Amino acid sequence: MQLLRKNVNTGFDIAIIGGGVIGLALARELLAAKLRVVVIDAGADIPAATNAAAGMLAPSFEMGHKTGEALYQFGAASLSLWPEFASEVEDAAAMSVDYRDDGILGVALDEEQWQELGASCEDLLSLGATVEML
Repeated sequence: MQLLRKNVNTGFDIAIIGGGVIGLALARELLAAKLRVVVIDAGADIPAATNAAAGMLAPSFEMGHKTGEALYQFGAASLSLWPEFASEVEDAAAMSVDYRDDGILGVALDEEQWQELGASCEDLLSLGATVEML
């Protein structure tokens, strides 16, 4: 990957704005397709978008029970691709990406949140998710 220098026309095929997880994953795939790619980033150690997501891949929480089956199934299918992708990135980078699939815990702080979690559990169970109210 090359860096774009100010006022230099380097002839890239595509510019990606943002060097977070998604931007770099996209750049990796485009480079594999033999395209000339530049990633433009603000230069933070951990880009804000990556930091905001905290590395969480959780269609059940991110999409919730109110968004419908199609979006949940899309998220679940996407999540199922991550173990292989993480392995490929680890092999290429010769380091761990710390991918874990040990679940997520939702906490209710009051009765209203408990009811909302219960509704989410029921809906997610009906969509084929593995969930449990504790």
